Amino acid sequence: MRRLAASAAGVEVAGRVNDARLAAEYARASIVLVPSQYEGLGLVALEAQAHGAVVVGYDVDGLRDAVADRRLLVPPGDAGALLRACLALIDDPQRREELALAGREHVRAAHSWERIGRRLEEVYEAVRLG
Repeated sequence: MRRLAASAAGVEVAGRVNDARLAAEYARASIVLVPSQYEGLGLVALEAQAHGAVVVGYDVDGLRDAVADRRLLVPPGDAGALLRACLALIDDPQRREELALAGREHVRAAHSWERIGRRLEEVYEAVRLG
């Protein structure tokens, strides 16, 4: 897939980038494609949504928890479905904006440091009382 992407007009495959460039690329992106066959947490998806990008990816465990709208997840390995989902979003800027706002809110509500801290306190309290 990387070779295919690199051969497409207007596509740059950057490889590993530093944190500043990563933040700039997320902020510049409208759609972030996450074609992972496996994801533990889906950190790329969370970071992308926090920066306002819409995430399209395969329907795998970690992305199910990370992506705000599961309709943007397609069957694993179905590259054609990934392409169709991306093209549909490219053609519908209003939907992209709505999904971007929903993604930001999802990250804020479920994965912010404040929320993670509260969940960790709940675990510690359960262990202490257990």
